[in-house]
Amino acid sequence: MYCDETSYGAQSKEAAQAFGDVTFTRMMFPKTAVVQDVLNLGYDVLFQDVDVIWKKDPGAVLFHPQRRALDAQFMYDGPNDLYQPLHANSGFFFLRNTRASTTFWNLVCRHFDEVLHLQSQQRVVNIVLAARYGGDLALDILDEADFANGHLFSLENPHGLPDDPYVVHCSWTSNIEHKLRKYRLAGLWYL
Repeated sequence: MYCDETSYGAQSKEAAQAFGDVTFTRMMFPKTAVVQDVLNLGYDVLFQDVDVIWKKDPGAVLFHPQRRALDAQFMYDGPNDLYQPLHANSGFFFLRNTRASTTFWNLVCRHFDEVLHLQSQQRVVNIVLAARYGGDLALDILDEADFANGHLFSLENPHGLPDDPYVVHCSWTSNIEHKLRKYRLAGLWYL
């Protein structure tokens, strides 16, 4: 882990109050730029938001020899109409350092004005993925039984998660308090 507090400008020390608010939207620049910078250095990128818990090492799936030909692997976001047709979640993904994945991410960066306009990196990621899918980008949307996303459990149903996922993403929440309550009810808060 590396924390660079100068390259991407000053960032708020406060949590976003709501999905898509000004603090949330400002965080989209470093979240996008750091992926491009690591790809440009010639490395693969395993990216995750801070609200992802590893229950076991996801490398067993992501780095499996049979998945070697994949350029990109994204967590499934759930049935959200904003991210169709692929429903990729940009809070947990793996990009192999290939020409196709680098081109894909460069397109995401080139459309950063749309990230600001839409207040969501994930919408732009899905638009570019859908345009590249079936072309030169070998993509897989990860099985939600192994890579569980926030749509599977809620405050009303905190036990809706699969039995043995590799990772759990506490998405589909409105703010930090909602995330903490959700993780606590699901028995996934370890601090």
